[in-house]
Amino acid sequence: MTPHALSQELVAYVHARLERVISRFFPDLRFAGYFAGHRIGPAETAEALTLLAGLRGRGIDRIAGYAADEALRVVLGRVDGAETRMFSSYRIAEVLLTAGAFAGNPLLAELGDAQRDAVRRAVDPKMFDAVKRTIIPKANNYWLVLARCEYARERLGLAEDPSILALALERSRQELFRATSGFFDDSRPRYGRFDLYSYDVQLFAEPFRHLLGVAETDRTMLAHVRLLESLALENGAAVAWGRSVGANSVLVTLELAALALQRGLAADPARMLGLAENAFRAFDGWIDDDLISAHRGRMTDGYRGPHRLVEMTLDCLIKVLHAAGRLAEVAPVVACADRKRLFPAVDDLTRFDGPGAGVWMYRDRDLAFQLPFVRGYNSDYLAHPRFPGVFEVPVDSAMACGVPRLAMGTTEFTCSGVPAAITKAPRGITATWDAFTALDDEDVSARFAGARTVRYEVRDGAIAVDEDWSFDAVPDLVSLQIPESAARLRIAMRCQPAPRAAIVTTDGIAPWRSFWGPLTRVHQFDFVPARRIAFSYTLSRDA
Repeated sequence: MTPHALSQELVAYVHARLERVISRFFPDLRFAGYFAGHRIGPAETAEALTLLAGLRGRGIDRIAGYAADEALRVVLGRVDGAETRMFSSYRIAEVLLTAGAFAGNPLLAELGDAQRDAVRRAVDPKMFDAVKRTIIPKANNYWLVLARCEYARERLGLAEDPSILALALERSRQELFRATSGFFDDSRPRYGRFDLYSYDVQLFAEPFRHLLGVAETDRTMLAHVRLLESLALENGAAVAWGRSVGANSVLVTLELAALALQRGLAADPARMLGLAENAFRAFDGWIDDDLISAHRGRMTDGYRGPHRLVEMTLDCLIKVLHAAGRLAEVAPVVACADRKRLFPAVDDLTRFDGPGAGVWMYRDRDLAFQLPFVRGYNSDYLAHPRFPGVFEVPVDSAMACGVPRLAMGTTEFTCSGVPAAITKAPRGITATWDAFTALDDEDVSARFAGARTVRYEVRDGAIAVDEDWSFDAVPDLVSLQIPESAARLRIAMRCQPAPRAAIVTTDGIAPWRSFWGPLTRVHQFDFVPARRIAFSYTLSRDA
């Protein structure tokens, strides 16, 4: 498989998939109303436009029985200018830019005045408070959204205040380049939420990297390419922890691999092309009955729930098409098909920022996993090994798995933050925390005084774990819970006094699902409460 051949296959795939969605569900090109019980509208319209324009740009002139230009005009004529905002705004703006500036744009030529005005209003992202000079959504990455919207509006000839773009670029630089490691902390207080969005913002900023600073964006992009070369998993995923993984993580591998090849950043181009092809093959398994299957038999984050079934389907196809465009520009190379070369032995610690944030990637012939040391607002961010199908946790949940779970009265605590320090050793790592905290995104006022030291070491195809927990006061409850997914796990516990142990079947229970599939059982250990609890266990696949 060459880059050109893979690019052509990706375009044909997106074309066929979009035609199926349109023919089955939206034959009149009206992306609005109810779908599977949920309202859809502006976002789906914007993404359909992006796909239509992208396919037209790749030489596809007919889509689902419509001429490409005709389909674009029909959907543009139905844009809801008042309700379209943020991500949808830049998508529509960039579709228009494929045909030129707003004034005299041929895509708008057959629209009435009211329709053209609706499109004009739609490309305004409606997210900037001019009085306070700030963005209305407070997440750090939204400064980049505003910058991309305003950059598009400027090229369309619709920018009303050039200082907004200047401010958005300034704030985007601050967010993107804050960490010397090159990685992006997506938390508002910058406490160490490193996740898939670190990759995502790099890809998102690529169209205006020349405005942000080429040298700096090249530095941070290279850091992410090297991380992908370390973390890439056999199921196609780039990252197996944090929010929005699953199908999105597989597509990050495809997109970033394509960009790395296009920009000459890959250490081994043949391997990188092989990773791209592997991710694409894996992604096809995420489509079921013509729609994304991230919500079927598994879970995704609440904000990406079933109400975004159509939107997520179209968004994923856009990512595939973006990768196709990049691969079309790559010099000839033959994709590596050797699984040992694609997924070699690795024992790497990548540090994100400071002494405690990072991820340990380990793989040998018997075992593979990612172990993140980050902070987040739910179970997806806890320091527990991750390898889809083997080591997983519940999605978007307060059920702390693989880490201490304590209770004092009605308040629960765990180790949910970045450790005070992590120390790497061959085939192992040690992490220390200086307190137990509530599993909460922003509120760190609820703390349980104590400390935790844990050492992980790979021995004979198993993860050997040594835990030492100390508390300033005796908790009411102390437990450890480790879920299973597709693979059965063997856990050999050594502790005095011995904890009460049980295995509970959870298959089919809604909260016990991961991004990848159902969590079938949970191993639970309830310890005798004490000021100090020290124990060891081994974690491995049951033969």
